[in-house]
Amino acid sequence: LTYYHRSGPIGQVMTSCLGDGYASTQPKSRGPLPKVAVIGLGTGTMACYAQKGQDLVFFDIDPLVRQISFDGKERYFSFVEDAKRRGANVELRMGDARIRMAKEPDGSYDLIAVDAFSSDAIPVHLITLEALRIFVSKLKDKGIVAFHVSNRYLDLVPVLANLAEKEDLRILFNSDSSENWPGKTASTWVALSR
Repeated sequence: LTYYHRSGPIGQVMTSCLGDGYASTQPKSRGPLPKVAVIGLGTGTMACYAQKGQDLVFFDIDPLVRQISFDGKERYFSFVEDAKRRGANVELRMGDARIRMAKEPDGSYDLIAVDAFSSDAIPVHLITLEALRIFVSKLKDKGIVAFHVSNRYLDLVPVLANLAEKEDLRILFNSDSSENWPGKTASTWVALSR
């Protein structure tokens, strides 16, 4: 699972903040499962966390990514399809994530994972004050917006720290350099919440 390993930062968010059901293969009944949005489909790896009956919405702008990860005849990755087979409600909303997210109902997500910054061409419009305000408005009261900021060229943690300060948000930064698990890659995530 590389960046998304259960012992890594986003795995910790999924297990610790969103319910004990993520920590085991048998979900515990503790009320409704958290509704999750992921900005950036990629290979669809975040769908590995989706449980039966859970709503998971991906946002992506690239039709090729949709074709190879979500529903194309030439799909190379099965993470989304596997989640659907488990009974998760997985959707993909195509288009610019900031514009599409602005149209979502306020207070509808428990977690928004912004996973679009790991390449050398980052979508800067997703890490602006305007974008953060949109994302936070779509969170439930105790919701979290988590930014995946692993990047060889840019340190985006201070940018998010400044935005969090301007919006009076709490911030938690986790960089996991431990790669001693098979299939795990170190990653850096920043979580913001009210």
